[in-house]
Amino acid sequence: MTSDEAHTLAGKYGLEFRFDQDGQSWELGKPGRDASVWIAPHVLSGLTSDQLINHYINEVLGRAGGGDAAGED
Repeated sequence: MTSDEAHTLAGKYGLEFRFDQDGQSWELGKPGRDASVWIAPHVLSGLTSDQLINHYINEVLGRAGGGDAAGED
């Protein structure tokens, strides 16, 4: 998965996807919240859309109390 694909997919769930220059990792989270997860660039490149949703997006939504993304288009 490319960073552009991940950014677009995250946006569909109201999440931000941004690169942290200091940590050299991608941060996925809700705007203004501390419920983020971090994804290393080499991990991101091996993910499918379903994997990003089922693991990372659902994790962020669960931590932020935003429900489950499963089943949403």
